Amino acid sequence: MNDQFDELWHWVTHRRGAHERAPVQIKEELEFVYNLISGCRSYLEIGTAEGDSLFVLAHALMTKTFITYVDYGERHTEFYREEVKKLLGNKNIHPHGIHSDSHHHAAIKEAHTIGSFDVVMIDAGHLYEDVIADAIAYGGLAKKFIIFHDIQMPDVAKAFDWYVKSQEYKNTSKFVSKEDSPYGFGIITL
Repeated sequence: MNDQFDELWHWVTHRRGAHERAPVQIKEELEFVYNLISGCRSYLEIGTAEGDSLFVLAHALMTKTFITYVDYGERHTEFYREEVKKLLGNKNIHPHGIHSDSHHHAAIKEAHTIGSFDVVMIDAGHLYEDVIADAIAYGGLAKKFIIFHDIQMPDVAKAFDWYVKSQEYKNTSKFVSKEDSPYGFGIITL
């Protein structure tokens, strides 16, 4: 058990009122990734929405870390994402946001201008074509891990398998906490 993770999970699951939706994560799955990337120095998240995973995983990283995210910046998620950014800022963690379609040339160029990241999380669009486009655009920026969220979704699983094969990655795994989990993670260790 990780007490810090448990506190973060509690905050994420209780930040919204009972009438709003729960986070799109399974505790055991997010904790696995949290432990996996613990101590990394830089993180790029493609698809942030409300910022739940951004908030939790930022705490797994070393202090003096660099975090970037690419997200549409939709109005209905803005309040929650800004809340996360403020809380992280209070801990001297200042995520750099690229508010754009992850496939847009300017977003890709900006991320590439920033440089490489220890971890790249792919979690924006969940159609096969979207996942492939994001993996191709951002996967090459990863130095330690490329992580695909929602690996249980057929299109994401198919895209993950294609990307792994096309790039000839050998060190891959999937972490799904239980057979009926709708989410899970596909992991490429570099």
